[in-house]
Amino acid sequence: MADLKKMAKDIVGLTLLEAQELKTILKDEYGIEPAAGGAVMMAGPADGAAAAEEQTEFNVMLVAAGAI
Repeated sequence: MADLKKMAKDIVGLTLLEAQELKTILKDEYGIEPAAGGAVMMAGPADGAAAAEEQTEFNVMLVAAGAI
């Protein structure tokens, strides 16, 4: 029997390009297609690398566009 936990870990660790290639293989070779309208959420790197912190503060420069 397949090691499903290892398989899941491998799938979660795929890059976007690898996930696209896997989708193509599943479609072309096995006739398996994702459900219509479904979105797949990709997890971050499985190797423990920390994701870049999301920017929450921004500097905004206001410039006058002329009198109205």
